Amino acid sequence: MNDEMNYPLQELEEIHRILLDKSPDPIFYFSSGGRYLYVNRAFAEGVGKSVDQIIGKTIWDVFDREEADKRFAALDHVFQSGLEKVIEVRVPRADGDRYFITTITPVIDKHGTVINAICSSKDITDRKRAEEALVNSEQSVRLKLDSMKELQRQMEQIIEHLPDATFVINQQGQVIFWNKAIEEMTGIPKEQMIGRGNFEYAIPFYGERRSILIDLALLHCNQYGILKNKYDFICHEGNTLLGEIYVPNTYRGKGAYLLGSASKLWDLQGNAVGAIESIRDITDRKNAETDLLNEKERLKAILLSVGDGVVVTDRNANVELLNQVAEQLTGWTQNEAYNKPFEEVFHMVNENTGERCGKLVDKVLDNGSIIGLANHTILVSRDGVARPIEDSAASIKDKDGNITGVVMVFRDFTEKKERQEKIKYLSYHDQLTGLYNRRFYEEELCRLDTERNFPITLVMADVNGLKLTNDAFGHKAGDILLKKISQIIKRGCRSDDIVARIGGDEFVLLLPRTDSQQAEVIVKRINDTIFKEPANTIIMSVSFGWETKRNGMEDMAAVFKKAEDDMYRRKLSESSSMRYKTIEVIIKTLHEKNAREQLHSTRVSQLCQSIGGALGLSGEDISELRTVGLVHDIGKITLDDCILEKPSTLSDIEWIEIKRHSETGYRILSSVNEFALIAEYVLAHHERWDGRGYPYGLKGERIPLEARIIAVADTYDAMTSDRPYRKALKPEAAIQEIKRNAGTQFDPEIARVFVEKVLVKKW
Repeated sequence: MNDEMNYPLQELEEIHRILLDKSPDPIFYFSSGGRYLYVNRAFAEGVGKSVDQIIGKTIWDVFDREEADKRFAALDHVFQSGLEKVIEVRVPRADGDRYFITTITPVIDKHGTVINAICSSKDITDRKRAEEALVNSEQSVRLKLDSMKELQRQMEQIIEHLPDATFVINQQGQVIFWNKAIEEMTGIPKEQMIGRGNFEYAIPFYGERRSILIDLALLHCNQYGILKNKYDFICHEGNTLLGEIYVPNTYRGKGAYLLGSASKLWDLQGNAVGAIESIRDITDRKNAETDLLNEKERLKAILLSVGDGVVVTDRNANVELLNQVAEQLTGWTQNEAYNKPFEEVFHMVNENTGERCGKLVDKVLDNGSIIGLANHTILVSRDGVARPIEDSAASIKDKDGNITGVVMVFRDFTEKKERQEKIKYLSYHDQLTGLYNRRFYEEELCRLDTERNFPITLVMADVNGLKLTNDAFGHKAGDILLKKISQIIKRGCRSDDIVARIGGDEFVLLLPRTDSQQAEVIVKRINDTIFKEPANTIIMSVSFGWETKRNGMEDMAAVFKKAEDDMYRRKLSESSSMRYKTIEVIIKTLHEKNAREQLHSTRVSQLCQSIGGALGLSGEDISELRTVGLVHDIGKITLDDCILEKPSTLSDIEWIEIKRHSETGYRILSSVNEFALIAEYVLAHHERWDGRGYPYGLKGERIPLEARIIAVADTYDAMTSDRPYRKALKPEAAIQEIKRNAGTQFDPEIARVFVEKVLVKKW
């Protein structure tokens, strides 16, 4: 037999120990070698020793040889048979021997092996003394030849004061003693029971009419097989027959457990003349045992059902329990992993080095502290799948603070790690271009600003015409422009260079160990690539400026300012021509996607030129009018073709979009200084003489003259040209419309000159 201490229930919380210590009955655990693994206070008090004097000791250390051998024989029987056993034991005490009925219950593991035993005792000293008194009484009768009445009187006095429900029957099965405790238990006074026999009816114990243990006393050993079927538990112990039974309905409103014992009584000649029976309510003890078992199962169910992986080891770092999540992550089943070394089941390596991680469980067993895994820990499952995990391990301690095992909780860190990596990436990168952002640039600037990186050149870059591109082609086109430029800049730099987007159209390049001449080569390489890039509808242009820090005495903020100033100087000369080219591209794009708009703009330009001549304007003004006529609808570049080509009436939302084209044209043209005045005329060319036009509702001569001229020319050409929603009007009808709206929609003088001088010449 294994004589080593094997603590059961080691995973239970302190509440279990408190529950056992509060029990009035002695409760203790045995190993197979007869060593005490646990005793409660009631047991220690019962044997007259402290708890510390008993735990870890053997039976022979606590009791004399005879009593110890008797206990060990019963204990060995339980370990060999796996069956519960009840014995009566004697505990020598200075204040007199104590007697107990002890129930030894085997604790069986999942393999069916008895690993230890739990014992509970009931003090039957008073009953034994009563029995001894009875024996002494019988001896007295035998010696003194006293009458049976004297024996009956002495027995009655003793039994009357016993705490257990006790009664005595004679050989004929008649009740001769019935104490107060059994009166309370059955509700039957002694007067109704004394002399009664032939118990063919049932006695109502706690209100449940069952013949509890009376037939036990009558039949005793002769009908053991029959009695066993009537009781939850029954056994022999020497001269005593023990039985345990559950009564479902009691005065408590719930069930009760009863433990009964029946012993034979002998006459002077050694003949059996009757029996004495005791019945004890053991409900509290049974409930405590049930609560203890339920708590253990509840905690086990929690461990098995939590969403994280859970592993429990013993004090030797061998696996005792894996929950379902741990089985999935490790590739081991509970049965396969049981009693295996933790390090064999949990193959953990460092993500960066590939080396095995330190013995986590051993560290916890050594110092008892809570330990978490280091970063970059990878769990390699049995089938070779590697997963990043995070966990913590804590010690399991018994009531005395001794470490009895380790519980580790861990989880698959894959998704969380991916989210963290994504968050980390986004925290240092520009979401649109994928380049580093301002935060990363500022941190790298501090890191690189050291002697070993000098000279370090800082290059500022600004995208020319980004706002113009956004206004003309939409923000999506602007985003494409930024992405293309960021890719070209990145390709033009070296692997150690830092390229960051620090603003909407601003980039910065950190070039360590690079002087101004080298930086100029890099910038030229980038510009050459941009120049070769096909223009399509977007003109790419970037202005660069740079400055070099040569030693630690120079201030990096001052270097940044000089690079920025240099960039802005270059931008003054570069951006204007770029915007001019962009406007040309916008006009070209508009005319390519809608040929009708190109013809319309050409005719309006010609009409504006004619009106200017008829009004006697200067040649310069007439030239400007001709240009305004060509670009007056440039803002339509942002309109969807489905609106421009819609054959039916426009919706309210579509009409709002149409009305925005004059403001869009203004923003596009005003970005070039040379077009600043023209932009004002384009903005106002849909204003009306009566103030009911758009976008600002200007009235009369507050509307620029050029805009009033465009309004007449634009309307006439629109009326005399085919549109998706109608056919062209004849010139005569269009002239009547111009005349009818003179003074309301149109400047009356310009309308008159247009009809009388321009159209007369034309027609």
